Amino acid sequence: MEDSNQGTAGQVTQKMPLPTQPVQQPNMQAPVNPNQVTFLSVIKDSNSILVLLPTNPNFDQIAGGLSLFLSLQKHKATQVFSPTPMTVAYNRLIGIDKIAHELGNKNLIVRFSNYDATNIEKVSYDIEEGNQFKLTVIPKGDLNPPTKDQINVGYSGVSVDTVILIGGTDESSFPLVSANELQSANIIHVGIKQISLASKKNFISFTRIGSSISEIIYGLVRENQLYIDPDISTNLLMGVEELVGDNFQAEGVTAETFYTFADLMQYGAKRHSNKGVEGNFPPGSIPGQLPTFNQPMTQPAGMQTQNPQSGLWGQQAQPMQPLSQPQSQTQTQAQPQSEPKIEDVRVAEEPIEVTDENAPEEWKQPKIYKGGSSNS
Repeated sequence: MEDSNQGTAGQVTQKMPLPTQPVQQPNMQAPVNPNQVTFLSVIKDSNSILVLLPTNPNFDQIAGGLSLFLSLQKHKATQVFSPTPMTVAYNRLIGIDKIAHELGNKNLIVRFSNYDATNIEKVSYDIEEGNQFKLTVIPKGDLNPPTKDQINVGYSGVSVDTVILIGGTDESSFPLVSANELQSANIIHVGIKQISLASKKNFISFTRIGSSISEIIYGLVRENQLYIDPDISTNLLMGVEELVGDNFQAEGVTAETFYTFADLMQYGAKRHSNKGVEGNFPPGSIPGQLPTFNQPMTQPAGMQTQNPQSGLWGQQAQPMQPLSQPQSQTQTQAQPQSEPKIEDVRVAEEPIEVTDENAPEEWKQPKIYKGGSSNS
């Protein structure tokens, strides 16, 4: 069959993929069927989806998995789960509180904390008007029922059609995969390295060459026209930045990485770098403060004046003082000093004794100011 991307000799048709479109196809490990399975086709056939992070995930894996969850939940019932609790280091990710650490969406569980279960006489339920369910807990005798603060509501069990594994190396990264409740679920892997699953011989791998998990996930979102907004773009951008660094010299960086970065900025992504601004500061200086100079600084031509109240780090710049000086001297020198007047300037020379005998005659005359040009 003729390739639709090739034209006549010496010509290139407009059907060639754009630079921002991926050229790699999903890799199949133990194919589910002989036909090419696409990411979108699996999502469309799913009623509920679980995005599963590996044990001890890194920042990029969390950013990518969380972004995929935020996108898919606009299309399907979706959960995101991590076996490892999140720390404050990930609080800058938008929607980090959506990551669950207790998996369950099948059975509703009601618990009464710090309440003696023997105080309960019976539990009953009714279906009220409007098809509303009512659960009644009746205590014994004159005993008090559980208070609102003692009621804990949760879920147990899991019922999903598709499980999406984010990153990882092997089955030890995803111990939940071997659970009986997930035996019938479709397994998809998204990452930059292949994995092996002993208990799951059939799974679909969307492993691709890339700088980060976040870059690969953005490619899937873009290809399949899934939901994306500035929050999702911001998370993905932070995930990419975490691995590629400031100079984009990390392993796996390709032209696609730069397209991804630019596209995410176009979608409204905001950069939230933790790293301080580097510069050629004098020894002992602190970023965010400006050193003092004896001569006024000349501003380069064409440069706009920046509001001094804001500064580069959101604070007013202060003169820099050497670290070795005592605090009292530092505070004294930090105060603004007015420029000395011409008549106040004294030359430090040896004192010359002037008397009436050796003083010039004009010194004894009254001083009369005579105007004139500075060149005269």
